[in-house]
Amino acid sequence: MGATSGPVLVDFGARLRGSMSAKARIAALGHNHITMTALSYADPAAYAAYVAGNTPYRRQRRAYCVSLISDTRGTVTGHPGLERIRALPTFADAIAFASVGELVTPTSDLASTPGIVYLVGDREEDLRRD
Repeated sequence: MGATSGPVLVDFGARLRGSMSAKARIAALGHNHITMTALSYADPAAYAAYVAGNTPYRRQRRAYCVSLISDTRGTVTGHPGLERIRALPTFADAIAFASVGELVTPTSDLASTPGIVYLVGDREEDLRRD
């Protein structure tokens, strides 16, 4: 490899979906970038019609992505509160939960969150309540 003459971007963290929930994104938007990419190849006319019908861009529902926070260090022994979370009226999905037996540390960044909850609803106050 030769020397470069300017800045070079090297992205080691490229990922198709990241930590976004496909279920929550579809509940809020009616689609996600993966379904839209597939539609654009599988049925270009349907894709063009969908895009034309959504210009300007409109969301269907509001969504919150809630990263959980741990203030202690310890080993996960279960998820006793998860059923209460799943029972919330705006619950859409829960991902990236620390596994039983996994060591968690106090949350300092996104990588150390013990889980992520997605809420989707029609009203901001419902999301805030939940």
